[in-house]
Amino acid sequence: MKKFVLYLSFLILIVTIISIGYVSVFGIKTDSFNSQINNIVNKFDKNLNVEINKVHLYLNIKKLIIEARTHNPKIIYSGKVIDIETIKTQISIKSFFKKEYLIQNLDISTKSIKINNLINLIETVRSSPEIYILKNKIKKGYLIADIKINFDKNGKIKNNYEINGYLKDGKIDLLKEYDLNQIHFLFEIKNKIYNLQDVKFSINELDFFSDKISLVKKIDDIFIEGSVKNRILELDKDQISKIINLHEKKFTIKKINFSSENNFSFKINDKFKIKNLFLDSKVKIENLIFENKKKGKYFFPEIKNEIYLKNHNINFYLNNNFYNIEGNGDILLQNEIDKIKYSFDNKDKSFKFKTILELSQNPLNIEFLNFKKDIMNQANIKIEGIKNDNELIFKIIEIKENNNQIYLKNIFLDSHLKIIKIDKINLDFFDYDDVKNSLKISRNGDTYNLSGTSFNADNLITKVLDSDNSKNKLFKKDFDLNLKIDQTYLDKDNYLNNLNGSLSIKDNKVKFLDIKSQFLNNEKFILSIKSNNDQIITTLFSGKAVPLVKRYNFIKGFEEGELEFFSEEINNKSNSTLKILDFKLQELPSLTKLLTLASLQGIADILTGEGIRFNELEMNFDSDGSTVNITELYAIGPAISILMSGYIVKDELVSLRGTLVPATTINKTIGSIPFLGKILVGSQVGEGVFGVSFKIKGHPKNLETTVNPLKTLTPRFITRTLEKLKKN
Repeated sequence: MKKFVLYLSFLILIVTIISIGYVSVFGIKTDSFNSQINNIVNKFDKNLNVEINKVHLYLNIKKLIIEARTHNPKIIYSGKVIDIETIKTQISIKSFFKKEYLIQNLDISTKSIKINNLINLIETVRSSPEIYILKNKIKKGYLIADIKINFDKNGKIKNNYEINGYLKDGKIDLLKEYDLNQIHFLFEIKNKIYNLQDVKFSINELDFFSDKISLVKKIDDIFIEGSVKNRILELDKDQISKIINLHEKKFTIKKINFSSENNFSFKINDKFKIKNLFLDSKVKIENLIFENKKKGKYFFPEIKNEIYLKNHNINFYLNNNFYNIEGNGDILLQNEIDKIKYSFDNKDKSFKFKTILELSQNPLNIEFLNFKKDIMNQANIKIEGIKNDNELIFKIIEIKENNNQIYLKNIFLDSHLKIIKIDKINLDFFDYDDVKNSLKISRNGDTYNLSGTSFNADNLITKVLDSDNSKNKLFKKDFDLNLKIDQTYLDKDNYLNNLNGSLSIKDNKVKFLDIKSQFLNNEKFILSIKSNNDQIITTLFSGKAVPLVKRYNFIKGFEEGELEFFSEEINNKSNSTLKILDFKLQELPSLTKLLTLASLQGIADILTGEGIRFNELEMNFDSDGSTVNITELYAIGPAISILMSGYIVKDELVSLRGTLVPATTINKTIGSIPFLGKILVGSQVGEGVFGVSFKIKGHPKNLETTVNPLKTLTPRFITRTLEKLKKN
């Protein structure tokens, strides 16, 4: 009996072991769980069903649980079918034998499915803002996923769910300007954390990749961080315009070749608003070409229509309202490659900038200062400043070339680029006339002090004379200026000694000026401007007329002479008188042509040879800024006399008419007047051509001159001649 019991027990044990082994390895088929799984699924959504064939049960003896598996089931949601590879779950042995099929978890492995269908499914399981974002933004894609869900005792999903998988050929609708597609990545989702790895995607047909991008669900938003890289990309003008709006920019990028590494993070809420944006980028530009719409030839005479940046390393840092850009590399502005360094900082509404340009074998001109860089020398240009809503401040503008230096400190400009104030200007250089410029300007409140040993004002004077003062609103505030310069060059051959004076600027006009100086041979130079309400009186005396007259290009070979000028201006309209005394004129193209047309060839030869002397020239004229009306211009000399009137519209039209008479005719005419003629010209009567009337008209660059013989002199001409002869 004992043996039988022992044998039976052993047999039962063997059968049990074999059964357990069989169930553990091969499992058994059943449909007992079909309704249970469907009931669980229906709790989430009545439209959600699972189509299951047979369920395989496997015993896990270590964990004392039964694993249920089914292959090739289908999840059906509102008529849409999602093909599943397998579904697995675990049930405690105790629950199994009590037929209380309490499912502890679900492991779902999908086949390749459309991502939109899966998002709809996930939304039924757990709706959240991030799922809503994905549902609205993802337009295309396929994925394979492994989903692990754990349930509590009440059948509710725990927060320790996991979703792992691979997405391919995705497309996301971000903005109209950006086409984001060809998206591929591995993903891992745990509770409120989404990790993307081995990411590849394309923006507007440009390929990028990332090692990792993570999304973390917070209380009110989603935190996103990661890195994005790109290898060398080439963009043309059309591709760039799709990414960056370049319309109405000063510079249009035509082409760029670059690579980049970018680390970023930001938060986005359920209304798609981004905050706490952080970006740290390293960009390498192999080549960048942009159109030069603003030529810049004033400073860089050989600047190109296309500017090249080559081999630039750029660091870009962005943190909320602050960003910083630092870069350096080669730049081709002109004929040779130069070096450039730059940095830009922006915080709130304040923009800081700093640029250093190293010019090698390229020219640099500052025309109004007569400055020209030696093309073989290296020059450094440093510009540093701050821009905000109301002001542009150049903290430093500095140019260095060997021992030459131009330095400006703290230039304040308003939003319309009017000068508010300048703290300091230092000039220390030899200009292209080989004149030493040594000058300092400092500020004390609203008063500036200008002092120096030498300054070449040649081009500066020309710019002032050629400019339209009515349009030049350079200054925001009124100020006073004190002047003291040992030598002031009016041109390379003529300079003033010990220039002293002061001036006051109000409403962008010189309201007061008093300057006194003298030339090398003690000829006086006096310039004054005085104002009273709307009246401005200007007087000028120069013991040497040459440096003031010779700057007008149509007058050649002007010598000797003194110059006097008087002007009265009221409400932007001026009446002026200009006198030049005892001078010689060697070449004046319009006058030479006039003499030739009048058959006064002998005088014309003198004019182009040794020159014609004039005792006096007096011109009375008025001006409203753009038009000069010459009431009368009269010049008398030993050879000829001229009486002329007319008007000149600046850069548009010249219209002059007058009378030209050789001295022989004047002597003959005056000599024919009884008693007066004998006193003025004696009894000797000259002979020769009587004279001509003339007209000069046309564009300043294309004047036409016509002449007619003169049969008699006008009373006005005789009167003016008599007045001058009496003075002499």
